[in-house]
Amino acid sequence: MSTLFVDTVEPEGATTVLTLGSATDTIKIPGGGAGAGKVLTSDADGDATWSAGSTDTGGWEMVSRTQVGGVNLANIDFTGMVAGYQYMYSWNGIASSNVGAEDFAMQVSTDAGASYLSSGYLSVCRQYYNTLSSNVFGSTSYFPFSENQQNSSIANGNNGFVNLFNIGDAALQCFMSGTNTQKADVTNPLRTNSYGGLMSAAGNVTAVRFYFTTGNILASTTAYITQYKQKIT
Repeated sequence: MSTLFVDTVEPEGATTVLTLGSATDTIKIPGGGAGAGKVLTSDADGDATWSAGSTDTGGWEMVSRTQVGGVNLANIDFTGMVAGYQYMYSWNGIASSNVGAEDFAMQVSTDAGASYLSSGYLSVCRQYYNTLSSNVFGSTSYFPFSENQQNSSIANGNNGFVNLFNIGDAALQCFMSGTNTQKADVTNPLRTNSYGGLMSAAGNVTAVRFYFTTGNILASTTAYITQYKQKIT
C-alpha cells in the first residue's frame, strides 16, 4: 500500500483537482475517529472527522410521486413495497374522465404488481355531505375511496389519503384506513369520505393500484399521488 503526502500552497484564485486511485480502488481514511457506519463530516474550516451516521427516527419519508400529466391514465401503480414499513398515499385533484357513477378505488397485489386482486376485500366507506346527511357503501372487489363521480367537480377531483398496514408479511392481513374530500354538486357542494378495510385473507402485499372503476384518471398537470413510508421495525 502506498502512502500519499500532500502539502501544496496554491496561488490565489487557482484550483486543484486531487484524484485518489481509480474507480475500483478503496480509499482509506483511518484518522479522525473512523468506525463502522460513520460518515465523514466537515466543519466550517474544512476540517473533517468521522461522526455517527443518521438513524431512522420513525418519521415519514417520501418515496415517490406520480403526476398525472397531460394525458389520461388508466391507473397509477406503486410497486416495491417491503416489510418493516407502514405506507401512506396522498392524492390531490384525482378526477375521472368518465364522470359517471364510478368509484375512485384501490386494489392490492401479492405478486409485485404482475396482477391485482379483484376479490377478497372487506371494506366500508361512509360519505358525509355538508347538509349533514350521509350514506354508506363498500365493495368486495376493491377498496373504495369515493363514489358517483358524476356528481363531482371535475376541476377539483378527489383529495385525500390512505394508510396501509401489514405490508410485505404473508402471515398477516393487509389493513387500510383514511379520508377523502371532493367538491360535489350544487345541492351537496361538499362530500367527505371516511373509510376502512382489510383483506379477508393474509397475503404478502407489495404493490397497489389506484384507478376509477370505469373510465380513466383525467389528465391534469396539478393532479398527483405521493407515496410515503414509515419504518416500524
